[in-house]
Amino acid sequence: MSWLFSSVLSLSSVTFTQPPLAPNDTYEFEHNTAAQLVANGEIVSLNSALKTVEAYCKGQLIDVRLVQVSNTWFYAVQMQLSNGKQVYFELDASKDLTNSLSKPLSECTENETATR
Repeated sequence: MSWLFSSVLSLSSVTFTQPPLAPNDTYEFEHNTAAQLVANGEIVSLNSALKTVEAYCKGQLIDVRLVQVSNTWFYAVQMQLSNGKQVYFELDASKDLTNSLSKPLSECTENETATR
C-alpha cells in the first residue's frame, strides 16, 4: 500500500499543535465499519482523500484513524513531513474532497522556515 505513505494535507479543520484526540473524546471505528460507511456514501475513502491532497504535502504517514465527534466524521492524521516536523491534523471524511483544496498549508511548503 504505497499510497499509505503518500503525501497528506488537511482539507478541513487543522490542529498542528495538538496531539491526537484522547480516546474519551472520540469513537474510533473498525475497518469493516469504515468500509460500510464508504459503501453507503456517508464518508469518502481514505485512499480517495489521500490521492486528492498528495501533491501538496510531502512526508510519511505515521497514523490515521477514522473518528466521529459530534456527528462529524473525520480522519485524525499524524505524519512526519520531509523536513522532520511531525504534524497532526483532521481531514473531513464526510465531504467530496475533489474541489475542497484552495492552497497548501504553510507547514507543507518545501522552504518552510517559520517556527510554529
